[in-house]
Amino acid sequence: MKVAGLQLRLIDATTRQQKESNVDHILQQIDACPQCDLIVVPELATVGYGQDVFENLSFTADPVASSTIDRIRSAAKRKQTFLAFGFPEKSEDAFYNSVALIDDRGGLIDVYRKTHLPLFVDTMEGDYFQSGDRLVSFDVRGVEVGVSICYDIRYPELARNLALDRNIDLLLHPTAFSDDETFASWHPFIVTRAIENQIYVLSVNRAGERSGRSFFCPPLMDWQRHSSALGVDEDCLVATIDDGVLSTVRQKYRYREGINQKALESLR
Repeated sequence: MKVAGLQLRLIDATTRQQKESNVDHILQQIDACPQCDLIVVPELATVGYGQDVFENLSFTADPVASSTIDRIRSAAKRKQTFLAFGFPEKSEDAFYNSVALIDDRGGLIDVYRKTHLPLFVDTMEGDYFQSGDRLVSFDVRGVEVGVSICYDIRYPELARNLALDRNIDLLLHPTAFSDDETFASWHPFIVTRAIENQIYVLSVNRAGERSGRSFFCPPLMDWQRHSSALGVDEDCLVATIDDGVLSTVRQKYRYREGINQKALESLR
């Protein structure tokens, strides 16, 4: 299976018009992307990121039933690809940091709502968004795919539950990292989640001098298998999910079978 991460240059939108400019640009880049089974865009791609953005969600957030999501669904159908699309979701009187999952016929599969919200530095998401309360996975042409968003990656239970309970092979990680103190630990977290769970992980960031560096990690890093990363410019990271590699890694290094669940439960 081929998967593509679109590292996009986005406007930090505080108006509806700016949001629509982002959507137009996202659609152009989806159409220009090499043909893949699944395309992933960054966290909150329609609006960008930051406190000014969050304070204007009443103007820029979209319900799932909206013209914005309809346009993305049409793009998936036109491209005949699955899409994972980050956007601020408006539901009744609440906002969620969400990813819409769309199939290759334009059908809405599900919506994942970010379950862990940071409360530090410029990322006070908990002051603006509600947290989600369930995990989401979906099938893409025989590959089980899980979803996380940015800060979620710092909580190992999410990836572990998706790996063991949902049997995912690929974890998507749309993000909006910028080069603050936490930036240096981002890639190590991706490597750790991939190897400890024996899954592929694709982390897709926005473009920019203080952002970029979208990252892909296989389920094992050795002399033949390496991670890959983009620079800071707008770009597309294309990667292959190989069933043979997953089977070989899981049979040779039986980490999952070595989990001592009884001992872990006794520590609680």
